[in-house]
Order: sequence, then C-alpha cells, then structure tokens
Amino acid sequence: MKIEQNIFNASYQELHRQWRDLHISFNKAIDLIKNGSGGVNPYDITKYQPYPTSLLQIYFATTNVSAMYGLDSSIQFGLQANNVAETLY
Repeated sequence: MKIEQNIFNASYQELHRQWRDLHISFNKAIDLIKNGSGGVNPYDITKYQPYPTSLLQIYFATTNVSAMYGLDSSIQFGLQANNVAETLY
C-alpha cells in the first residue's frame, strides 16, 4: 500500500508540476521496493547488488579512453555525482 500511495502522490505532483515533491515520492517508492524485496536492484530485478560503478571509474580513468571520448582527464568519473544529483534535484 505504501508503494501505491507514493506512486499516486507522484502522479498528482507531476500533474501539478511539483517537481521536488515528485522526486521525493519517486525515491521513497524505489526505496520501499528495494527494502521490501530484500535488496533487489529496482532498475534490474535480476540483481541483488548495486551496479559495479567502480569498473566505470577504472575504464574512464585510462588515457586512451579519455582521448577517444574527448574527455578532460583532470575530471574523474563519479567524483561529481553528488553535485550533479543535487543540481538535478
């Protein structure tokens, strides 16, 4: 019932363009799914662990990959994630 209530709230908030509240309701629904299912990854229900983002950090840290994508090698993958999430929030 709690998941359904959060989804209902999110639908109302989207309709009324209450973006911050919508984001909070969505996160609550995802957390309820994750916690109620024993830790399943809500974005890939075949997995019971988070994505291995450390592999991406290693991949993007290599010089030839940075050059291939035209990335600034002084910026490390993942270190700015909290700033990006807060800005988008």
